[in-house]
Amino acid sequence: MNLTETPREERPDNAPWGELNSTGKSIDTPGEPSASRRNPGWRARILGAEGGAVISILLIGFAAYAWFGLGVRFFLVPSRSMEPTLLEGDMIVTVPAREYRRGDLVVFRHQEEILVKRLIALPGDSVQVVDGALFLNGQYVSEPYCMEPMKYILPNAQTVPEGGFFFLGDNRNVSEDSSEIAMREENKSPDREFGQLSDIIGKVVFRYYPYRRFGPVHSYPLRAVASN
Repeated sequence: MNLTETPREERPDNAPWGELNSTGKSIDTPGEPSASRRNPGWRARILGAEGGAVISILLIGFAAYAWFGLGVRFFLVPSRSMEPTLLEGDMIVTVPAREYRRGDLVVFRHQEEILVKRLIALPGDSVQVVDGALFLNGQYVSEPYCMEPMKYILPNAQTVPEGGFFFLGDNRNVSEDSSEIAMREENKSPDREFGQLSDIIGKVVFRYYPYRRFGPVHSYPLRAVASN
Protein backbone atom coordinates (compact mmCIF):
# COMPACT_ATOMS: atom_id res chain seq x y z
CA MET A 1 0.00 0.00 0.00
CA ASN A 2 1.46 3.28 -1.11
CA LEU A 3 1.23 6.39 1.07
CA THR A 4 -0.05 9.40 -0.77
CA GLU A 5 0.18 13.00 0.33
CA THR A 6 -3.06 14.30 1.74
CA PRO A 7 -4.02 17.45 -0.12
CA ARG A 8 -4.21 20.55 2.06
CA GLU A 9 -7.76 21.65 2.60
CA GLU A 10 -8.31 25.16 1.43
CA ARG A 11 -10.18 27.66 3.54
CA PRO A 12 -13.67 28.48 2.26
CA ASP A 13 -14.30 32.08 1.46
CA ASN A 14 -17.02 32.33 4.09
CA ALA A 15 -15.08 30.66 6.93
CA PRO A 16 -14.67 33.11 9.85
CA TRP A 17 -11.15 34.13 10.91
CA GLY A 18 -9.97 32.77 14.22
CA GLU A 19 -11.77 29.42 13.95
CA LEU A 20 -9.93 26.12 13.91
CA ASN A 21 -9.14 24.69 10.52
CA SER A 22 -9.36 21.03 9.67
CA THR A 23 -5.89 20.35 11.12
CA GLY A 24 -6.89 21.71 14.56
CA LYS A 25 -4.65 24.77 14.31
CA SER A 26 -5.86 28.23 15.03
CA ILE A 27 -6.27 30.63 12.19
CA ASP A 28 -5.10 34.11 13.29
CA THR A 29 -7.20 37.11 12.54
CA PRO A 30 -5.41 39.56 10.24
CA GLY A 31 -3.79 42.39 12.23
CA GLU A 32 -4.20 40.61 15.57
CA PRO A 33 -0.95 39.58 17.36
CA SER A 34 -0.33 35.94 18.11
CA ALA A 35 -0.27 34.63 21.72
CA SER A 36 3.53 34.73 21.88
CA ARG A 37 3.53 38.36 20.81
CA ARG A 38 0.76 39.25 23.25
CA ASN A 39 2.90 38.11 26.26
CA PRO A 40 6.35 39.72 25.98
CA GLY A 41 8.89 39.84 28.85
CA TRP A 42 8.83 42.70 31.36
CA ARG A 43 11.65 44.60 29.65
CA ALA A 44 9.95 44.26 26.29
CA ARG A 45 6.63 45.38 27.81
CA ILE A 46 8.21 48.49 29.32
CA LEU A 47 10.95 49.41 26.90
CA GLY A 48 10.67 47.06 23.97
CA ALA A 49 13.30 44.47 23.08
CA GLU A 50 15.89 47.08 22.06
CA GLY A 51 15.26 49.17 25.17
CA GLY A 52 15.79 46.15 27.42
CA ALA A 53 19.14 45.47 25.78
CA VAL A 54 20.18 49.10 26.27
CA ILE A 55 19.31 48.95 29.98
CA SER A 56 21.37 45.78 30.40
CA ILE A 57 24.37 47.43 28.74
CA LEU A 58 24.00 50.51 30.96
CA LEU A 59 23.90 48.37 34.13
CA ILE A 60 27.05 46.53 33.08
CA GLY A 61 28.73 49.84 32.30
CA PHE A 62 27.75 51.28 35.69
CA ALA A 63 29.11 48.21 37.50
CA ALA A 64 32.41 48.51 35.63
CA TYR A 65 32.63 52.23 36.45
CA ALA A 66 31.91 51.57 40.15
CA TRP A 67 34.62 48.91 40.29
CA PHE A 68 37.36 50.55 38.23
CA GLY A 69 36.46 54.24 38.50
CA LEU A 70 35.15 54.60 42.06
CA GLY A 71 37.11 51.74 43.63
CA VAL A 72 34.02 50.07 45.10
CA ARG A 73 34.82 46.71 46.66
CA PHE A 74 32.79 43.94 48.31
CA PHE A 75 33.85 41.91 51.35
CA LEU A 76 32.61 39.21 53.69
CA VAL A 77 33.15 39.79 57.42
CA PRO A 78 35.04 36.65 58.52
CA SER A 79 34.89 36.82 62.33
CA ARG A 80 33.21 38.24 65.46
CA SER A 81 35.89 40.88 66.06
CA MET A 82 33.63 43.77 64.96
CA GLU A 83 30.48 42.83 66.87
CA PRO A 84 28.02 44.34 67.50
CA THR A 85 28.58 46.77 64.61
CA LEU A 86 29.36 44.09 62.02
CA LEU A 87 28.50 40.43 62.50
CA GLU A 88 30.28 37.38 61.19
CA GLY A 89 28.93 36.65 57.71
CA ASP A 90 27.90 40.23 56.93
CA MET A 91 28.56 41.30 53.35
CA ILE A 92 29.80 44.87 53.11
CA VAL A 93 30.72 47.53 50.56
CA THR A 94 33.79 49.77 50.81
CA VAL A 95 34.68 52.96 48.97
CA PRO A 96 38.07 54.74 49.06
CA ALA A 97 38.05 58.05 50.93
CA ARG A 98 40.19 61.11 50.30
CA GLU A 99 40.81 61.36 54.04
CA TYR A 100 40.34 58.79 56.79
CA ARG A 101 39.22 59.95 60.20
CA ARG A 102 39.24 58.60 63.73
CA GLY A 103 36.24 56.33 64.17
CA ASP A 104 35.99 55.21 60.53
CA LEU A 105 35.40 51.53 59.79
CA VAL A 106 38.06 50.51 57.30
CA VAL A 107 39.18 47.45 55.35
CA PHE A 108 42.94 47.21 54.89
CA ARG A 109 45.84 44.88 54.23
CA HIS A 110 47.94 43.96 57.24
CA GLN A 111 50.65 41.33 57.52
CA GLU A 112 49.40 39.36 54.50
CA GLU A 113 45.78 39.50 55.67
CA ILE A 114 42.77 41.67 54.87
CA LEU A 115 41.14 43.04 58.03
CA VAL A 116 38.10 45.13 58.88
CA LYS A 117 38.57 47.26 62.03
CA ARG A 118 37.87 50.67 63.48
CA LEU A 119 40.48 53.36 62.92
CA ILE A 120 41.26 54.77 66.36
CA ALA A 121 44.29 57.03 66.03
CA LEU A 122 46.28 58.77 63.30
CA PRO A 123 49.99 59.67 62.98
CA GLY A 124 51.25 61.57 66.02
CA ASP A 125 48.32 60.55 68.25
CA SER A 126 48.98 58.76 71.54
CA VAL A 127 46.76 55.92 72.77
CA GLN A 128 46.22 54.46 76.23
CA VAL A 129 43.78 51.94 77.69
CA VAL A 130 43.16 52.26 81.45
CA ASP A 131 40.36 50.72 83.53
CA GLY A 132 38.60 49.47 80.40
CA ALA A 133 38.46 52.91 78.81
CA LEU A 134 40.21 54.43 75.79
CA PHE A 135 42.29 57.59 76.15
CA LEU A 136 43.34 59.46 73.04
CA ASN A 137 46.02 62.14 73.43
CA GLY A 138 45.46 62.02 77.18
CA GLN A 139 41.69 62.45 77.02
CA TYR A 140 38.91 59.94 77.60
CA VAL A 141 36.96 58.94 74.48
CA SER A 142 33.37 57.69 74.56
CA GLU A 143 32.80 54.48 72.56
CA PRO A 144 29.13 53.43 72.77
CA TYR A 145 29.57 50.91 69.94
CA CYS A 146 31.88 48.58 71.90
CA MET A 147 30.72 45.08 72.81
CA GLU A 148 32.06 45.39 76.37
CA PRO A 149 34.80 47.23 78.33
CA MET A 150 38.37 46.24 77.57
CA LYS A 151 39.89 43.72 79.98
CA TYR A 152 43.47 44.62 79.09
CA ILE A 153 45.49 47.76 79.71
CA LEU A 154 47.90 49.92 77.74
CA PRO A 155 49.37 51.93 80.62
CA ASN A 156 52.15 53.47 78.55
CA ALA A 157 51.02 55.83 75.83
CA GLN A 158 51.59 54.36 72.38
CA THR A 159 52.42 56.98 69.75
CA VAL A 160 51.31 56.27 66.20
CA PRO A 161 54.28 56.51 63.78
CA GLU A 162 54.30 58.56 60.60
CA GLY A 163 52.13 56.99 57.89
CA GLY A 164 50.50 54.58 60.35
CA PHE A 165 47.24 54.23 62.25
CA PHE A 166 46.10 52.49 65.42
CA PHE A 167 43.18 50.09 64.92
CA LEU A 168 40.87 48.13 67.23
CA GLY A 169 37.91 45.79 66.79
CA ASP A 170 34.61 46.77 68.41
CA ASN A 171 34.56 43.38 70.16
CA ARG A 172 37.72 44.39 71.97
CA ASN A 173 38.42 41.30 74.04
CA VAL A 174 38.39 38.84 71.11
CA SER A 175 39.84 41.08 68.39
CA GLU A 176 43.40 40.75 67.12
CA ASP A 177 44.46 44.34 66.59
CA SER A 178 46.89 47.05 67.65
CA SER A 179 46.22 46.25 71.31
CA GLU A 180 48.63 43.34 70.92
CA ILE A 181 51.39 45.86 71.65
CA ALA A 182 50.49 45.43 75.32
CA MET A 183 50.72 41.66 75.07
CA ARG A 184 54.26 41.74 73.69
CA GLU A 185 56.51 43.37 76.22
CA GLU A 186 59.56 42.05 74.39
CA ASN A 187 58.29 43.13 71.00
CA LYS A 188 61.33 44.49 69.21
CA SER A 189 59.24 45.79 66.33
CA PRO A 190 56.11 47.43 67.81
CA ASP A 191 55.44 49.28 64.56
CA ARG A 192 54.22 45.95 63.14
CA GLU A 193 51.09 46.33 65.28
CA PHE A 194 50.12 49.56 63.56
CA GLY A 195 48.33 49.68 60.23
CA GLN A 196 49.62 51.69 57.28
CA LEU A 197 47.40 54.37 55.78
CA SER A 198 48.65 53.39 52.33
CA ASP A 199 47.30 49.86 52.88
CA ILE A 200 43.69 50.95 53.45
CA ILE A 201 41.41 49.60 50.71
CA GLY A 202 38.37 51.63 51.63
CA LYS A 203 35.87 52.83 54.19
CA VAL A 204 32.89 50.60 55.01
CA VAL A 205 29.74 52.40 53.86
CA PHE A 206 27.06 49.76 53.24
CA ARG A 207 25.88 46.29 54.24
CA TYR A 208 23.96 44.41 51.53
CA TYR A 209 23.52 41.05 53.27
CA PRO A 210 21.76 39.74 55.30
CA TYR A 211 18.72 41.50 53.91
CA ARG A 212 17.13 42.09 57.31
CA ARG A 213 20.03 44.46 58.11
CA PHE A 214 20.39 45.83 54.61
CA GLY A 215 21.44 49.47 54.65
CA PRO A 216 24.20 52.04 55.24
CA VAL A 217 26.96 51.49 57.80
CA HIS A 218 27.83 54.67 59.68
CA SER A 219 31.14 55.57 61.27
CA TYR A 220 31.27 57.09 64.74
CA PRO A 221 33.56 60.14 65.04
CA LEU A 222 35.83 59.80 68.06
CA ARG A 223 35.76 62.87 70.26
CA ALA A 224 37.63 63.39 73.49
CA VAL A 225 35.09 64.20 76.21
CA ALA A 226 37.24 64.42 79.35
CA SER A 227 40.87 64.77 80.35
CA ASN A 228 42.93 62.09 82.04
